Amino acid sequence: MNVRLNTNDNKSALTSAIENRKKEGVGESISDAFNRIYEMKNTEPDLRKIKAVQDAMNDGLIGREQSSVEKGKKLTKAEVMRLYTQVQEVERKRLLEKMVEETPDNYELVTTEDHLQSAVNTLLESSIIVFDVETEGTDVWHDRIVGYVMSTIDSDKHYYIPTRHKTEESQLEHDLVTDKLRPTFELEDTLYIAHNAKFDLHMLDRNNVEVKGRLWDTMEAMRLLNENEDSYALKVLATKYLKIKSYKYGDLFGQVGFEEVSDLTTALSYAAKDGDLTYKLYDFQMKHLSKMPSVLEYITEVEMPLIKVIVEMEKTGFVIDEKYAEQYGKELNEEIEQLHSELNEVFVPLFKTIEPDKEFNVNSSTQLKKVLSKYTGKNLPNTDAKKTLKPLSKEFEIVRKLLRYKELVKLYSTYITTLPKKITEYDGKLHANFNQNGAATGRFSSGGGGINLQNQPDGARALFVAPEGKILVGADFKAQEIRCVAYLSEEPSLIHAFEVGQDPYATMASNFYNRPYEEVYKNEDGSDTKERKEMKVVWLATLYGMSVPSLAEMLGVDKNKAKDFQEDLFESMPKLKGWIDDTKNFAIKHGFVWLDNKQRKRRLPKAKERTYHIPYGKYYDDEFKKQRLHNSEVNRSLRQAPNAVVQGSSAIQTKVTLIKMYEECKKREGWRLWCTVHDELIVEVPEDITKEEVDVIRSVMVDGYPWGETVPNGTDLEFMYRWSEKYSEEDWFTRK
Repeated sequence: MNVRLNTNDNKSALTSAIENRKKEGVGESISDAFNRIYEMKNTEPDLRKIKAVQDAMNDGLIGREQSSVEKGKKLTKAEVMRLYTQVQEVERKRLLEKMVEETPDNYELVTTEDHLQSAVNTLLESSIIVFDVETEGTDVWHDRIVGYVMSTIDSDKHYYIPTRHKTEESQLEHDLVTDKLRPTFELEDTLYIAHNAKFDLHMLDRNNVEVKGRLWDTMEAMRLLNENEDSYALKVLATKYLKIKSYKYGDLFGQVGFEEVSDLTTALSYAAKDGDLTYKLYDFQMKHLSKMPSVLEYITEVEMPLIKVIVEMEKTGFVIDEKYAEQYGKELNEEIEQLHSELNEVFVPLFKTIEPDKEFNVNSSTQLKKVLSKYTGKNLPNTDAKKTLKPLSKEFEIVRKLLRYKELVKLYSTYITTLPKKITEYDGKLHANFNQNGAATGRFSSGGGGINLQNQPDGARALFVAPEGKILVGADFKAQEIRCVAYLSEEPSLIHAFEVGQDPYATMASNFYNRPYEEVYKNEDGSDTKERKEMKVVWLATLYGMSVPSLAEMLGVDKNKAKDFQEDLFESMPKLKGWIDDTKNFAIKHGFVWLDNKQRKRRLPKAKERTYHIPYGKYYDDEFKKQRLHNSEVNRSLRQAPNAVVQGSSAIQTKVTLIKMYEECKKREGWRLWCTVHDELIVEVPEDITKEEVDVIRSVMVDGYPWGETVPNGTDLEFMYRWSEKYSEEDWFTRK
């Protein structure tokens, strides 16, 4: 039993706790006990917890565990860590009491129909409305709304309307509130502000509520004001930028859903503050963005409209072929077991000679390293599939089997048996979560039930099928990034390649090696020539900020040759080299680079910092470790600068095109955005789509966001019933 003092106890309880504290040391003073614990090996989080427990004991808020005191045990670190949960509970109650006490007068709890109607009337007259929904959890396909936050800026009022709290207090019926509020979301001339608006839009949509006005998401706006933030949580941003001390949900309520907050006054003080803080953050953002009009215009015209597009794309969802998954899973499992047996036949006897008293586990990297080193006669540094096993597989068949085994195990466990379990009860589909600024450059990231859709192997893509009567049309941005480079750098050789429809890598190889284009493009069997492969490796390595040692490893040459090759290649394209150098110099001077037409920034603050001088021959000495790491970060930022411009500008092209594709989908029956992955947009359309309608998709891809007047866009279209089985446009219509 723990001895603790509830903050609501009277003075006699406090006196009792203080008396109890006198004997807490048990053989040593409490101060000496904590000094002893401080001298142990502690992490920074440990030290914070120890200090919090010590302060709470000194204030008489908690005492030691009674059982430990009765047994005469000294205070231990383990006991302190257990007592920390009591400290958290005491602090949580204190914070909640303080929050309620400080509730502003313009926060209104709406629990009657008359009050609701009055709030609705006020909201209908508003030019700016901040909205938020409080929910049971964060699963938009399962959890329910338990209350609405509505803030009207014109009248400076922040309402909280509870509907599904577990409480004895009076609250309005959920459907009644939803119906009454619906018109307040349909004001087309009103600006609607939210933090993480996509979540709220999904939850409202499930309640048949559509936000029809203009949208501003303070979370996405903050990503463009500073893409290097550690957290985009509202409370964190408010504390940092608004200087308003705010506590995260978990600090106040733990892991329970908001419906568990039975005291509606407490619910009001927390929920209404969300609306208040969101508007204050919007006001802060507008003051800063007004100084960057091109960025403000981009956010308003692209990033904010894109949110509604993504909500619709996520809502479309994916049909998973469960029967195929079951059958394919059985086949994979049989092959995995066969390979496992074959690997053990070779590796178990070897392992017995190394560690005779242990059982061999092929999935243990430590054991695998030992047996492979002995089998190959090489001292292997690790069992990394790409760097170690793949080169060995050219020489050893057993390593090829091992790689196949690892590939199938990952496919089976991560995708084939997992994806069907992620299907929602909501509509029997798998739903993705698309993050429109998942990368610092503005590129998308995505996941579906914890699955990264940007990295689905073909074996997993086979599970994704078009709904009955539909097909999937994939349209990619053909050579998107290299076209972007041609546009940004104005390099004549690249521009010419796209104008005449030639492959840009072969064009570079032709210029660099001074050989005819046809000789360096393809071999007689249709495979890439050595020259084209090298061009692509060096080109992408430079563009993606790869270090010279990594480039050397990819080319299979020493570092000096790799560096010379890289420099010689880009010296042969002076306009491109000039653009790369100018971009790096801009980053050195300003600590950021602009993306296309100054629509957004990519901040690289390390690029502004100077590198340290390290004496010749001392680079790897421990005394210069700090300087070496610093220099590495600075150099990496400089290498990232050109790549950031290209990646970020390409992301802008993808987003603008996505919005235009969505607009075309809205005009046509049965058309829906299905997915965006890497440089590809996939549309779900009726299977009787015509060639004229296909031309609409092609036109959006090619004309949606042009690279100026000199570099034409290109696209390839593919038609699919199953994501992994693709038909060209010609084959599709011939097949039909």
